[in-house]
Amino acid sequence: MRGVTFSSLALISNTTSSEDIEFLDRAGEAGQRHRSNHLGIGDDFFRTMNIPLLLGRDFTAADTADSQPVGIVNEAFARQFFPRENPLGQTFLVHDGSGCKIEIVGVCRDAKYSHVRADVPPIMYLPQRQRALGSVCFEVRSALPPLALAPAVRKAVASLDTNLPLSRIRTQEQQIEQSLAADRLFALLGGAFALLAVLLSCIGLYGLIAYNAARRTREIGLRMALGATRRSVAGSILCEAMRLVLIGLGVGVPVALVLARLIKSHLYGVAPADPVTLVAGVALLIAVALLSAWIPARRAARVDPMAALRQE
Repeated sequence: MRGVTFSSLALISNTTSSEDIEFLDRAGEAGQRHRSNHLGIGDDFFRTMNIPLLLGRDFTAADTADSQPVGIVNEAFARQFFPRENPLGQTFLVHDGSGCKIEIVGVCRDAKYSHVRADVPPIMYLPQRQRALGSVCFEVRSALPPLALAPAVRKAVASLDTNLPLSRIRTQEQQIEQSLAADRLFALLGGAFALLAVLLSCIGLYGLIAYNAARRTREIGLRMALGATRRSVAGSILCEAMRLVLIGLGVGVPVALVLARLIKSHLYGVAPADPVTLVAGVALLIAVALLSAWIPARRAARVDPMAALRQE
């Protein structure tokens, strides 16, 4: 094992814990409260969770219940409450009933807290040595496959207390996937409806092009009798389909860019105006249009000029 620690909440578990805080040493802010998320943590939490410290120090064995209460804050906390000050050495009162006045001894890098899609909120990390924790979540980092450690972890816990419950063992990746379950369902449904829309547009475009090509049978026969090649006839049918597609894209792409802002909060890892997604979508629509128009274009190119001229 590379590291073992615990925390009052599991990261990225859609759960939060927050407290009111008050900066007593600031002039003009007497009695003014602010809100900050907090996380009670054990030893080696930052090393185990690979969250680097940017300023100050980590918690040590000297941080006990009898020593000065200390805390480590993240970058979001420092930016919001100390935009033009060094947060190290600053103190604040936590309104949790204990009346603790916390001294900031470190600043760590921002890390996702309750959800991967949510912005990182201000977080204060407080040492377990100075705060009593109820239920806790253990975190284990290892070079081995994570779930392969489950039997060893259960055995180690049982050696301490056979009645101690140990449940919901999963990897951090599984934790993230679970937090994104609703988003994945939304994406799956959206993709299914998009596929249905593409299929319907393919059928509709094919019917329209086939109908127009059938109406122009006499014209096509006359053109071929005057020397038009099969390639030029098929090319004219395909160009007609492409004009319709380009008109649709000219209207649809700007509308899609505007409507994308409405689902911005449901996106993770993809920008609302992601160029790769837009280019891929446009390329897919063009490919579908060419495929839909190819069959009637090929049929029109095989028209017998004499048979076409004898019609009507």
